[in-house]
Formats: sequence, C-alpha cells, structure tokens
Amino acid sequence: MKRYWWLFILFLVVMPVPSAQCEWISLSKSLQEVNIHRLCSDPRNPSLILAASDKRLYKSPDGGNSWKQVMSVRGAENRIHFIYFDDRVRGRVYAATDKGIYRSDNYGDKWSLFFQGVGRDQNRVHTLSTGLQAG
Repeated sequence: MKRYWWLFILFLVVMPVPSAQCEWISLSKSLQEVNIHRLCSDPRNPSLILAASDKRLYKSPDGGNSWKQVMSVRGAENRIHFIYFDDRVRGRVYAATDKGIYRSDNYGDKWSLFFQGVGRDQNRVHTLSTGLQAG
C-alpha cells in the first residue's frame, strides 16, 4: 500500500500542468484620461461600461471601443469614490462622491443629486450596495 501512495505523489509532482493563459485588452484607446480608478459594467449588458477617475465619469456603450464623458464633479475636495449599476432597476446607476450620492435613471446619461448629508463630513460616501435588509 505504501508503494502505491508514493507512486501517486510522484505522479502529482511529475504530471504536466497546463499553463493558464490570460490576455489583457486595452479599453482606453479613445479614453482621454489615464487615471481611471473605478470600473463598472451593466449586469444586463456587459458591453455597457462606466469608468471613473477622481473627477470625471465616462461611459462606453460598446465594450470600451468609444467613450464619452457623462459626469464631472467640481471642487478640490470632491471626488468620485464608487460607481454601481442597480441590478433591480433597469438603467439605474449610482455614483458615490464626497458631496453625496448621484443617481442616473438612463444608464448614466443624466445625473442628479440623490442624497446629501448635513455638513461636509456627512456628505462623503465611499461605497454603495442595494438589496440589503435589516434583520
């Protein structure tokens, strides 16, 4: 029995392992900004991508082949921290910023301030989630 155990271990060590291969594809050829820190794609349409730098939000309807700026934030202390497609409401997207939460109901084409706290520090939102229930 010991002999078979060692043969099994030897087989695992010597057995050739197929190499995993990945390929990175540039999606920023027509994107004019290089400091992109956030990406999000529509769960219903993965070729619809939003990309954000600290100050600007861009939209690509075609998987990254073309981009257009759809939102920008003003002020030295205002940045975009997070973008999120709501998988429960078609076309709804949220952007968390230092000034509050912005919402779009048309896949990111137009934005409006959805939530704003009271005072400078209460406005900052760094992440978003939907569908949570208090228990």
